[in-house]
Amino acid sequence: MAGTISKLPDVGWMLRPLTRIPGVRHAVVVSEDGLRMGHESAEGLSGDVPRLGLDEAE
Repeated sequence: MAGTISKLPDVGWMLRPLTRIPGVRHAVVVSEDGLRMGHESAEGLSGDVPRLGLDEAE
């Protein structure tokens, strides 16, 4: 039986407002089984992790 791979839904609409909350640097959404579905970093960050990359989000 051949499976199909579907594109994950865009969760950016949910994460962007969270990263605008003061003190929030990064937001990650995971599925029920713990797999990353999406991630976002706040704008204008500096320091050790200015942007959350795919490896860090995983």
